[in-house]
Amino acid sequence: MKFSSLPEIEQSTTAIKAFIARALNRKNSRGVITFVVAIFVLFATWTGYELVLAGGEGISIHAPSLHLGGFSPKPENNDTTTSLIPQKIWQVMLRSVDPHALREMPTWLAKNMDYQYTLLGDKKSDEFVQKNFAKEPRLIEVYSKLQNIGMKVDLLRYLLMYIEGGVYADIDVAAVRPVDTWVPEHLRGTIKLIVGPEFDRLGGGAWAGMPYYVQFGQWTVAAAPRHPVFRTLIDRALQGIEDLIADSGVPIEEFKPSNNNQVLNSTGPIAFTETVFKYMQTFDSNLTDTQNLSAMKESRVYGDVLVLTIDGFGTGQVHSGSSHNGTMPESALVHHKFWSSWTKADQMDHSKDKEEHKEHKREEEYGGEEQTGVEDNKT
Repeated sequence: MKFSSLPEIEQSTTAIKAFIARALNRKNSRGVITFVVAIFVLFATWTGYELVLAGGEGISIHAPSLHLGGFSPKPENNDTTTSLIPQKIWQVMLRSVDPHALREMPTWLAKNMDYQYTLLGDKKSDEFVQKNFAKEPRLIEVYSKLQNIGMKVDLLRYLLMYIEGGVYADIDVAAVRPVDTWVPEHLRGTIKLIVGPEFDRLGGGAWAGMPYYVQFGQWTVAAAPRHPVFRTLIDRALQGIEDLIADSGVPIEEFKPSNNNQVLNSTGPIAFTETVFKYMQTFDSNLTDTQNLSAMKESRVYGDVLVLTIDGFGTGQVHSGSSHNGTMPESALVHHKFWSSWTKADQMDHSKDKEEHKEHKREEEYGGEEQTGVEDNKT
């Protein structure tokens, strides 16, 4: 129910009062239940809450749309068991539509049946950016004209998480555990960002494209809306893209990265790791290097950030201490399948990249993955 004027509320209230009176005259349990429901509806009417019947499965309560007498019925969040991360799941499929590329999508639906699931294509993605960032014309221009899918999907995931929140997952990521179980119950009123490592050096040497001892992946991330990490990432990504375009001397629509590191540093997991880690440092002065997060056996909390172990988002890899014996560890929340690609030749300009062979060799060792978004068209 949604009411937009005081006369509508008064009229509805009168009807509900009569309904309650009839319920009180009933001498059976059905009448009692009816009475309780009526009281709840009456409360919703006066406070301006919107009640939506969810297909017979229950009632969802939406934010108040009407305030009476200067009273704003916005309750304080004192419930530490209610997650601050919205029940929303986001995936992206740009430029091509391949039904086979959606083969992991049912896992998200089956594990999270009460969640809102959205698969965004080009049209709706453009509409989302134009609607929510109308006051940032340069951001809209860069996003709409950018041809590199790797950068575009990176930027889009940050925009989605900043405005909507919820869970973002690349199209080649399968859900293993229900999202409701990702945050321990006693932390659900605190956690606003969930991240997990994709790489842990574990005493070994550095890898190309992996400058940090521990690097966070962004094939899966969960967050509350308006988390400051994503505003910082948006600004950083926009500046990074603009700097690369300026150096290239070509218009936005003609720009192609000359090497993979340009993507990794401007919008990808390197940028993501640096931004998230700097934010975490504001809560713990003992965090001096990402190596402080190496070989974690249990998840850790830094402020409102939940940092998972390697198996949380990175199980099944043959490196970094990830479980890869064919079983699914209890700590695994998702399983990244690594069949997506973002380094297609038509999206990259490799004429200036002297490290091309080394990069491809590293990708093969790493499972064909850096950061994924859509099957075979990430860049």
